[in-house]
Amino acid sequence: IKVPGVLKQVSVGSDGSVWGVNPGDEIFRWTGSSWEKIPGGLNNISVADSGLVWGVNRDGQIVSRSF
Repeated sequence: IKVPGVLKQVSVGSDGSVWGVNPGDEIFRWTGSSWEKIPGGLNNISVADSGLVWGVNRDGQIVSRSF
């Protein structure tokens, strides 16, 4: 299945949630039919169990947030 959009990285959580960052370091979450832009910016992203999202920001800091 081809999904619209351009991402430099994508991560899928154990719950099936799909997250990604684009070349401009913007964060997106797949809603099932489109990408929802999430406030903030990350170079890299990873999704853990229970909706916990981890990433590396522009300053090289490791950050996490629960969704």
